[in-house]
Amino acid sequence: MTSNGIQFYRVRGTHYECARHIGIACRELIKKRIEDDRIYLTPMFNFIQTTDGHKLHQGFIEIIRKTFPWYWDEICGLADGSEIPLEQILVLNFENETQTAYRLHEAQKVNHQQEDEETGAKGCTTVLINRLDTKCISN
Repeated sequence: MTSNGIQFYRVRGTHYECARHIGIACRELIKKRIEDDRIYLTPMFNFIQTTDGHKLHQGFIEIIRKTFPWYWDEICGLADGSEIPLEQILVLNFENETQTAYRLHEAQKVNHQQEDEETGAKGCTTVLINRLDTKCISN
């Protein structure tokens, strides 16, 4: 059944069961969305595998499970039905939040790298003194 080109699905059951049925029905659409946006999504998929990214999503999960347990059931059902990893479904559902955290994480890495370079904590410096009374090379 369609309405103005938007697919309509009639499902019954628990929050988990309904979302699982929708995941099964939309599996190929979700996979296509991920494939079409692969360049944009891959850095976020990689980010959630890091310690900071994992902490971020664990925070989302804790809040959702406590505050909106039925929504958590829907996310799990969608992941199971679509056969898309739960972590990727979380990125898609919290795309703006994940993208913002990823950008802050990357900016922080750049800032730390610049600090290391400026303080000499990384690498070394070579000094050459070439004067009539002194010739010195130090590393």
